[in-house]
Amino acid sequence: MEGYYVVRILDAFHSAGLLDHLSAGATVDALSAKFGYERDRLAALLDYLSLRSDVVKKTALGYHVATEDPETQFALHLLDQYVGAYGPCLEALSDILGGRVDGGALVDRARHAAAFARADRSQADLDTLRLLSELRINNLVDLGCSTAGLMIEYALRNPEARCIGIDCSEPAIEEAQRRIARSGLSGQVRAVEGDLSEVDGLLSVEERDAVECVIATNVANAYFSDPDGTEIDAWFATLKTAFPRRIMLLGDYFGSLGHPLDDASARARGLFHDVAQLLSGQGIPPGSLVKWTEVLERNGCTIIRSFEGEGGDMRRFILLYQL
Repeated sequence: MEGYYVVRILDAFHSAGLLDHLSAGATVDALSAKFGYERDRLAALLDYLSLRSDVVKKTALGYHVATEDPETQFALHLLDQYVGAYGPCLEALSDILGGRVDGGALVDRARHAAAFARADRSQADLDTLRLLSELRINNLVDLGCSTAGLMIEYALRNPEARCIGIDCSEPAIEEAQRRIARSGLSGQVRAVEGDLSEVDGLLSVEERDAVECVIATNVANAYFSDPDGTEIDAWFATLKTAFPRRIMLLGDYFGSLGHPLDDASARARGLFHDVAQLLSGQGIPPGSLVKWTEVLERNGCTIIRSFEGEGGDMRRFILLYQL
């Protein structure tokens, strides 16, 4: 129960910008004056967080948050994703279960974009970048591109690369466009807002024809709201129409709820994320490579290579196949 209070206080301070302000260190008096908070209560709560969390540190000069530290970045990522983005779904639990509210409509897309801007996707991106280089891909489309990190890195490595990213989140695309401009890659990389279920209508015929490889990381898991697979099958049908016979790299996580677990304690983050998926209307994805392979094969895809392992405290995989 205590964890609930720690998380809610941390998220309130994070949302207000107070944690970012602590990256340079600050006294209670300075924080009280800047944010208009009552001094003694603020001091007590900061003391509490310094004792009961790893995010806020108390020093001789005041309080400090190491925002560049990887563990702190991960903690802030989790706050943005599970409290900020998916938290409203938990608040509306009864209405979602009663069918009175669509959980997907409650997801805070700005906080979701912020979460993935902070996410450590380094290993997943390195694996994808390595495969793209091995395949000598120059023209690609990144579905669910978030803030364009993968495309920017690939374009920096490969001057011949031409990348188009698509994401349904307006805040993510706005940040992607800023990052692309700052990187000086506007001639190589482009980010477009749109529904990934309608990707065939978001790009011109010429743009689609030029695509050699389709990438989708942390995207396909959103298409399992129906038990018979109608939604995921419709998405694959759209992709096969838009990018016939193209190579595709699909990276995602294995669902845990409702699937056999060989070590439940090692799947804690997967179980946690499954609940967020369930409440936000995305459903729970397949729990093994065998089951994901069945999805691809029934949609006429030819598997070339597969990889699986652990990443971000979750069981993850990458599938390379032809649409």
